[in-house]
Amino acid sequence: MATRATGTYDPVEHLDSDIDVDLDDAPHLVPMARTTTGGRADSTADSPSAAGLAGAAGDTGAGRSAGTGGLTPGQRPYAMLRLPGIHDPAPHPHRLLGMCAWATALGVVGLAVAVNAMFTIIADTAAWWFQPAVVSAGLVGIGLAAGAFMAVHRRRLPWLMLAAATAMLALTIALASAA
Repeated sequence: MATRATGTYDPVEHLDSDIDVDLDDAPHLVPMARTTTGGRADSTADSPSAAGLAGAAGDTGAGRSAGTGGLTPGQRPYAMLRLPGIHDPAPHPHRLLGMCAWATALGVVGLAVAVNAMFTIIADTAAWWFQPAVVSAGLVGIGLAAGAFMAVHRRRLPWLMLAAATAMLALTIALASAA
């Protein structure tokens, strides 16, 4: 353990030396290449080369398959969804504020719909399809909202996922009002 002049241990300072990972066995752990614009890390880049999906920072995109969203053959589509690491630049605060506000609104309205659906299920006044339909739509919406935060470094994907989560919430509201 190393100590600073103040005598406290900083785990982030020695993080790279504490990790022992063979990157040949885990290609998804390779650090992502980042581009910069105006001296600031581009955290909203949507191009695969800026997001590290295409390899080196100077990748021109040659050899990519058409219709695969910019992924090269052999790459996993879920590589676009990953939790940001400590070496990734922080997303812009306004972007996080907007995403958090949208997710909070989804959570508050979703909680109200879930409580209403719970009382409908307990009262046994709903049709046979109500419980699996509402639970499935709710879980898909929660997954989409959580996935939006995993894709925070993409330009449009988080907003599209939050919009899809809102559509799932609207479907759940329609199901709850129909029961």
